[in-house]
Amino acid sequence: MARSRFLAGLLLGQAMSLAAACGDGATSPPDAADAGDVDADPGDTPAGDADADAGSDAGPDADGDAPPEVTPDVPWDATRFFVSPTGDDSNPGTLEEPFATIGRARDAVRDVQAAEGIPPGGLVVALREGTYELTETLDLTADDSGRGDAPTWYASYPAETARLTGSVAVPATAVVPVPADSPVRSRLPAGAADQVRQVDLESLGITDLGTLERRGFSTWGAESALEPAIDGVMLEPARWPNRGQTDPEDLTADAIVAGDRFGDGTVFAYLGTTASGSADDGFANYSADVGGTTFFLYHCTWEWGGGIHRYWFLSPADPRTDPNCWPDAVTSWLASGNWPIPPLEAFGGEASETVIPRTRPVDFAENGFLRIPEVFGATSFRMPGTRHERWSAAPDPWFQGLFAQYWADDSLPGTVAADGTVTLAEDPSYGLEILHPFFAFNLLEELDAPGEYYLDRSTSVLYFLPPGPTTDAELRVSMMADPLLRTDGTAHVRFAGLVFELGRGVLVDARGADDVRFEACTFRNSGGDAVRIAGTDSGLDGCVVRDPGGAGVRLSGGDRPTLTPGGLFVRRSDISKYGRWDRTYKPGVGFDGCGQIVEHNRIHDAPHSGVLFTGNEHRLEFNVFERVVREANDAGAVYVGRDWGYRGNLIRWNFFHDVGGSFGGAHGVYLDDAASGNVVFGNVFYGIRGLATQSGGGRDNRFENNVVVDADDGAHMTDRRAQEVANDDWSGECPDDWNLLGRVNVVFEDCWAGARPIAYQSEPWATRYPELAAIPNDWSAVAASHWLDPEGCVFARNITWRTESLMRESTWGGEGALGFYASTEPNIDDQDPLFVDEASLDLTLRPESPAFTMPGFEAIPFREIGITP
Repeated sequence: MARSRFLAGLLLGQAMSLAAACGDGATSPPDAADAGDVDADPGDTPAGDADADAGSDAGPDADGDAPPEVTPDVPWDATRFFVSPTGDDSNPGTLEEPFATIGRARDAVRDVQAAEGIPPGGLVVALREGTYELTETLDLTADDSGRGDAPTWYASYPAETARLTGSVAVPATAVVPVPADSPVRSRLPAGAADQVRQVDLESLGITDLGTLERRGFSTWGAESALEPAIDGVMLEPARWPNRGQTDPEDLTADAIVAGDRFGDGTVFAYLGTTASGSADDGFANYSADVGGTTFFLYHCTWEWGGGIHRYWFLSPADPRTDPNCWPDAVTSWLASGNWPIPPLEAFGGEASETVIPRTRPVDFAENGFLRIPEVFGATSFRMPGTRHERWSAAPDPWFQGLFAQYWADDSLPGTVAADGTVTLAEDPSYGLEILHPFFAFNLLEELDAPGEYYLDRSTSVLYFLPPGPTTDAELRVSMMADPLLRTDGTAHVRFAGLVFELGRGVLVDARGADDVRFEACTFRNSGGDAVRIAGTDSGLDGCVVRDPGGAGVRLSGGDRPTLTPGGLFVRRSDISKYGRWDRTYKPGVGFDGCGQIVEHNRIHDAPHSGVLFTGNEHRLEFNVFERVVREANDAGAVYVGRDWGYRGNLIRWNFFHDVGGSFGGAHGVYLDDAASGNVVFGNVFYGIRGLATQSGGGRDNRFENNVVVDADDGAHMTDRRAQEVANDDWSGECPDDWNLLGRVNVVFEDCWAGARPIAYQSEPWATRYPELAAIPNDWSAVAASHWLDPEGCVFARNITWRTESLMRESTWGGEGALGFYASTEPNIDDQDPLFVDEASLDLTLRPESPAFTMPGFEAIPFREIGITP
């Protein structure tokens, strides 16, 4: 991968690392223990369908809203104070006379602890039903700590729900149609003006509209501007194309080829799908006479080296009679890919430049994206079609796209000239590339889909197209940029049954936390990440995380040099639709450090990875990952990369299904760029639009006891890329991010704050990871040697069915990667594993499954996967 890609993993924890309990060994606690679409589903409880609980009787995609059976063990007999939105802070805080604010209750708890100490049963603050509109952060410090055997609780009163929000409500009377004489009507899409509603925010005293910020791969901690939500569901900035829009396609249309000797566009006539040999693979063929030579545009598919290869070619070879699927001896072009036809690079003969073929209109919309038809410079490209001609009055158009890499998004402001030239205000993360996907947004002129909005900053008027009736709907707009809740050095505190919602930044920021736990809580509609926790023995249990602008949950804790575990956790929780603004490298759960636990969760419906992590000794098990990596390529539902020292991580008993989307290349478990020493055991992969598992040249990785069904590109692939890119470059105290030897000598992920050494050949590392300790700590002994090869890896006791291949080798860094593996057998390829009920997605293996004929194969506890009581 590109050099800067690892920075995405680095960002998982860098903003919190200095506050975390994963500082140097001396400060680590000695007793450390164990993205989204606009829709009309405001449910905020983890789904109880078959995807959330693989053993249930529900259908595979029931998308129900039954809560997990997680009941916080609140000691209600220890309740000392009550809070209600109808209370008064001058009250004594009793059930009959409650406080009005949580901050007042916090102060009352401090007074009790100062006067009496912490009572044996702890203290409970009971929050009565209602919405608490916060205007400043609720701060808890060490003074607010409970005791291990007597924690302090902040909990919704039984059978009631307290909502803590960083928003304000918009009165129903303020929501009105767009006046008949409003000049805005002329800018609205035809037929939409009568359905659009508007709110004069300034007349309501709402003047802080915030500022749209650059978002995406290269940003950390960005906040949203003011955002609206209706009945708990976020609205989306008006955009073109609309989310999910795919235009109808004529598969029999002629092709247009531009570039090199084909000029601005040569018509290649459609020849149908009849061909011969490897070109007889169901794809269309095209031809054109160019300067007296007949050229053919055709597709070939063939098997070689254990893998399936797919290429488009443009050459004088006729695929119907004499297919040449490697025509480098004649003037020809080629590109790897399926559909649509990618740019074809010069391959043979007199071919020199890249040519661009297409069979679709230049402004064809696919899954909500357009493709860049022409690049003019580092920040400038051509807008396809003529749609932009309607935007001449638009003051502030923005553009979001995967502008050069399918794993790096950017949202940037720009301008659109009359001729369709788009000029971005800043450089995208990796530049601009032709045919890469993007869309335009923040356009009143595109306010045409239910659930879209536009905020006119010059008039402070909010326009939106309601997703449904507004008579009884609750409209809210986000206001708070600071966290709703912040803890700093707080210990032994519980939050139960609370809803944290609708802030412009992170909702909850827990720093230096020790035994700070959130049980049966909901975190939704944040402008930034939903929850950040740095510390020890803290986390989420039985919670819902939905629609954050950035990541769902970030955990940072433990100490890598001493392998001291942080014991941070996310359990039995439903995490979905994360990455609303930052579409890549903002995962459902991200964690770093040492010894975190992510188990029994459902992580689903998002544009990028479900889990990203760095560090050691983490445990990721019994989770369901579904419909993730929907808008990215070269990514995994679970991803870690680029460090020989990220070892001891267990990825076990997980269910990955329907992974991938618009751009292919979506993998199940992706150990990228020489990540080493990890175990991938007993997982079920079902419907993967890429590889089930991929090992990017790492050492000592084990892929065992897995079941793989319907993986498009195969069960497993490996290569020798460390031979290609490992180096000994250093920058200051920190190594270059592709210096594998340098990285195992420091805590690389927070090197920016000062290099902390890791003695990987001394204790405890030498005993825990003897294979790593054996690598010489001398680059001259490592360079170009066997140490850069994927030695010690195992791919064994796996079974595949309806999967393209069992094992594949990539040639990056050299051929023969599998020859360095310690073991690649036994495996069973292309046999029905015999599920109990595949139609209902109960993928428990029947006793007669052929998998059990492999010695040592263990039964996968499939019915225990997902959210469990």
